[in-house]
Amino acid sequence: MVSLASFVGISPIRAELATMNDEKWLGLFLGFENKNLRFQFDSKGESQIKLYKKKGEFHREDLTISIDYQIEELMPDGKLVSKKIMADSLESSQPATTKPKDVIIKGKVTGDAAFEIFVTEDRGTISLGGRVTDHGRLTKNPLRFSIQVNFPNAYPDSHSITDDKKLKEFENDISKDRLQLIFTDGKRLRTKTSETIDPNSKEIREAQISAAQLEYASYKGHKFSIAALPNSSMVLKTTPMKPLFAGLKFTWTADPVKDPEGKSRFTFDVK
Repeated sequence: MVSLASFVGISPIRAELATMNDEKWLGLFLGFENKNLRFQFDSKGESQIKLYKKKGEFHREDLTISIDYQIEELMPDGKLVSKKIMADSLESSQPATTKPKDVIIKGKVTGDAAFEIFVTEDRGTISLGGRVTDHGRLTKNPLRFSIQVNFPNAYPDSHSITDDKKLKEFENDISKDRLQLIFTDGKRLRTKTSETIDPNSKEIREAQISAAQLEYASYKGHKFSIAALPNSSMVLKTTPMKPLFAGLKFTWTADPVKDPEGKSRFTFDVK
């Protein structure tokens, strides 16, 4: 859609992200909600997904899923160093809205590397993407844009269960919790979230994931589906020596060679 500003020759880019004045969305640049979830993107470049327990009532705050946008620098020793977004650098030509469609957010990280973030909602699916547009002063090492989705501990009070009877009840409650991973080579992994996965195992460390599905009893029947669309993939980080429900981090990146224009996307859906 071509804006009026394009016709009159005035650049609509602002020095900071606009925010909504509606009390429900106060301080937010983007928002979306349906009967299952509420997605929000604030003026600092931070996103959260809150799940509805019932109409008008969210699950407890510590079950909120956070989304981080970052530029990662690949160091000579193979380590990735994340560069922090400079909140005051964020800008967009589009207004704050609860109906995000093809929204582009521009900004910089420390080191002056520049990026674009893409946000769209379509029939309840949140679609995110991004790319590095300028290396700034970070010219020595390769850079990549990434999105990290952080699933918190689904049972934050489980560590305090000591009574045998209550522990048995808890184990029964989570018996149907599942994590399913689909890898880019077509292989699949399906496991209970009460199980552990060594994050340093070759199976996980080198795995490129194309899709994942998660189900936790604590979210009252909600099922999560996330996917890396063609020319992109995800990697998984788990907490060593702890069950999967203790927290999961999926990091999405697009292949800059196959996707130089940043058209690939990460999608998030809740049923």
